[in-house]
Amino acid sequence: MVSILRLLVLFSLLGITVAIFDSFEAEQKGRPPRPPKPPSGPKPPGPRPTNRPPTNPRPTGQPPSGPRPTNRPRPTTRRPGQARGCEHGWMAFNRPQGTWCVKVFYGPHNWHTSQIACKLHGAVLTGFQNANERIQVANAGRALSFRFGGGPQEMWVDGMRRPECQTKEACDPLNAFQWTDGHTTGTDGFFWPGQEPNALYTPKRGVQSAIMMHISPADGIMARFGLPHGSLTNIMIGLLICMLVFQVGGANRETAELLCKGHGATLTGVQDANENMQIAADAVRAYNQNPAGYGDVWLGARRKPECYPPMSCPPLSAFEWTDGHTTGNYFFWGPGEPNALLYQNLGPQTCAVQLVSNCCPLAKYGYPHGSFDDVHCETQFYLYACGKKPS
Repeated sequence: MVSILRLLVLFSLLGITVAIFDSFEAEQKGRPPRPPKPPSGPKPPGPRPTNRPPTNPRPTGQPPSGPRPTNRPRPTTRRPGQARGCEHGWMAFNRPQGTWCVKVFYGPHNWHTSQIACKLHGAVLTGFQNANERIQVANAGRALSFRFGGGPQEMWVDGMRRPECQTKEACDPLNAFQWTDGHTTGTDGFFWPGQEPNALYTPKRGVQSAIMMHISPADGIMARFGLPHGSLTNIMIGLLICMLVFQVGGANRETAELLCKGHGATLTGVQDANENMQIAADAVRAYNQNPAGYGDVWLGARRKPECYPPMSCPPLSAFEWTDGHTTGNYFFWGPGEPNALLYQNLGPQTCAVQLVSNCCPLAKYGYPHGSFDDVHCETQFYLYACGKKPS
């Protein structure tokens, strides 16, 4: 960076210097030629001769003939057809249709707010002209995620489902979506793994009509859900809920809810697998001082009154989200859960926690990292996940 700055300063100085020399030469062209030097030898006595031609003095009170010209550097102009360079920190992709500048940013956004964030930089969500662009952007996302804890990540990118492709069977994968950034063309930038884009549908959020990119934490490691680094998935354009995991000396479910209210939030539910793993990753960062490496995170869920005893309802219907925002029945229960254990003086297990591990693929009881367990609401745990709508 220092070398570049030095070069820029050097070019600036050279430009000014050349401009000054040009102006000096132009000024010299308008002057009369200098008289020849007197012959060498002893100087004659008398007043010293002058080489200046006689001038007529300006009468007193007469204004000058005009302003004195200034020797300002001539402004530099961009040649016709000369490409503009990308700003510092932006990647430049040379496309057949012209240069395209791309930069990756970090923040909790849904599709709509990510578009707004891009507009603040005079940009839009970008598409990919080819596989090279897609991988370069994925690698930039990986490098940026290291500054915020690393791990598997997802990135919003451009692309909207075509109106005529509302089901998986309606269109082949390469033609189901189209770029909307006004610059990207073709289908070489799409890379759908497995059954993607699968066009899942829910009554509240509709069909999956936007695109996210999966980012793995390192080469040789798969991204979330076992998908390749830089691959794409279709996703629903949903409302944003801000979530954060906090650590405390110990809190039961009621205390955790009060602590969330102190942040203007509530114990959060989990909309899908992507949210679940993000909460688990945030919990690990908050809990990384635990020698055992395991933790329990309070979530905003309760057993439905009609779902006791345990066999009264199937696992995905036994609990409901209580945050007033989360919908659906994404419950990633550990093996055999929720089992509604009944303890004397505590009653059945009617609350839920997420089990996390900061050392191993398996959490407490040998359950998968990020899986759920039903617990007694009076039990004290160290972590709680709060959620709220953006202000």
